[in-house]
Amino acid sequence: SEIGKCVEADFYMAKSQQIITQFTDEEVEILKFTRIKVDFLLGRRSKEEFHKDFKSLQAITQQPANALQVKINLFYYETIEKVAANDFDNETEKKLFDFFEEIDEASLSERRNHLFKIFHAENINMYITSRMVKYVQQFRLRESLNQEVTQEERVAVVNQCNSNVYLLTTIILKALHYAKKKDDTFLLAHSYYMLGFFFFTRQYDYLLLDFRENKSDMKDNFRRFFLYSLKAHNLFLSLGLLKEARNALINALELSRLAIVWYGFDITEGTSGEEGLLKNIEASKQEMGLSESYTSKVDAAFRNLQERSSKKVGDHF
Repeated sequence: SEIGKCVEADFYMAKSQQIITQFTDEEVEILKFTRIKVDFLLGRRSKEEFHKDFKSLQAITQQPANALQVKINLFYYETIEKVAANDFDNETEKKLFDFFEEIDEASLSERRNHLFKIFHAENINMYITSRMVKYVQQFRLRESLNQEVTQEERVAVVNQCNSNVYLLTTIILKALHYAKKKDDTFLLAHSYYMLGFFFFTRQYDYLLLDFRENKSDMKDNFRRFFLYSLKAHNLFLSLGLLKEARNALINALELSRLAIVWYGFDITEGTSGEEGLLKNIEASKQEMGLSESYTSKVDAAFRNLQERSSKKVGDHF
C-alpha cells in the first residue's frame, strides 16, 4: 500500500542518517526533499507546514534538478489550493505554462527534462480542467435561472480548453518518442498514461458542458487513447507500480464508458471488454488493500445530465 511504502521509506531514511557523510550534496538534498514528503503523507506535517517546509527548501536547494523538483511540488500544492478555492485567472495559467521554459533552460539530462515536464503537465491539467468545471457550474446556474447558454458560449470554452490540451499533448508526445527510442519503460509508462488521461479529462469536460465533438475520426481517437491506457497499465505492472497501474486501468474503463454513453460506439474490440476491466480493477483493489470500490464518474455525470435535461423539458409544460 501507499502508506506501507512511506513507512518503508521512513525506515531507510532514518538508517541513511548514520552514513550521511557518504552522500553527495545532491543526494542530501533529495533526502531532505523526501523526508518532507514522507512526513506529510504519514501525518506528521500539516498542509501548511508542508508548504512552508518546501518554501524553505526551495531557498537553500543548490542543485538545478532538485530545485526544479521542489518547485514542481510547490506548484502542485498551490494548484490544489487554487482549485479548492475555485480561484482561477489567466496570470496563474500563464505562470504554470511558462515553467516549461524554465525546465528547458536548466542544466538537465534529456530524460530528466521530459520527466519534469510530464510531472508538471499534470499540475496544469488539474488547473485547466478545474477551471473548465467552474464554467460548467456558471452555465448550470444560469440555466437554473432560465437564462439561455448559447452553443457559441460552449464552443468558446471548448476552444480554450483545446488549445491548452494541445500544448500539453505535444509535450507528452515528445517524451513518448524519446522513451521509445531509449527503451525507457518508466518514462514510456507515464507518457502513455498522461496521453490517455489528458484525452479523457478533455472529453469528460465536454460531457459536463453538454457538448459533443463532431469529427469523422472520433472513434479512432478514443480507441487510440484507450489502448494507450492499457499499455500504461501493463508497463506500470512490470515496474511494480500498482497504484499507477490501477489508475491507468480505470482511465481505460472510463474512456470506454464515455465512448458508449456519449458517442454511441464501442472501443474495446479485441480486448477483455468492460467486464474484464472491471474484474482487474476489483482484483487490484484486493491486492492493494483498498476499502472503496470503483464507481464510474462518467456514468454519474451522464445520469446527472439526463436528470437536468428531463427537468428542463418538464419546466416547459
